[in-house]
Amino acid sequence: MKTTVIQNATSNPIVSVSKYLTRYYRQWGITVLFILVSSVNFAQEGTSRASQKKHEFRFNPVSTIAFAAVDLEYEFILKPKTGIGLSVFFDYAGSRDAHAFGYEVSPYYRYYFWNKKGYNARGLYIEGSALLTSVQARSEVQFADGRTRRLSDGATAVGAGIQIGQKWVIKNGFTFELSLEGGRYLASDEFSFNELGAYVGVGIGIGYRFF
Repeated sequence: MKTTVIQNATSNPIVSVSKYLTRYYRQWGITVLFILVSSVNFAQEGTSRASQKKHEFRFNPVSTIAFAAVDLEYEFILKPKTGIGLSVFFDYAGSRDAHAFGYEVSPYYRYYFWNKKGYNARGLYIEGSALLTSVQARSEVQFADGRTRRLSDGATAVGAGIQIGQKWVIKNGFTFELSLEGGRYLASDEFSFNELGAYVGVGIGIGYRFF
């Protein structure tokens, strides 16, 4: 799948990465949707002390294991039902002669529903986010006379999205969450609004709360 990003980068890198991420997330979509719906009434085992901590770091193990990408999140708990945070995603694909590098940075705001007294930022939530995506592709072309030329292309886009999910806070401060998200790219330095596409995703997060 990563090779496809390199091959299509010169036509529309943003749309290529969007389609790549969409295909990746759809592999997990049905399973995660089933778990998310069936787990709304799941009995969470978090302790009161762990739930009172305000700094939480999470990572997506599927991105790392399946595609060697880095998908990290930080969340600061503002109040028992609200939090703000930042999500970053880095992906690299390539060979000796060609490679593509992309990243996404997404600040977000969350609101948690149905929180029980004594527990912060857990349970069902809704999230609004902004998105900055950048893709750079480079390749080397060798001519018949032996000369080589480095070709590069890239694009940057901004967008907005919404996410709904479920978070569990378990013993000792560990957290686990599942989510569904969707949004749209709104503007780009290379492409018009009509050329930009929407994105959908499924999220899996494993984290830990500190101090």
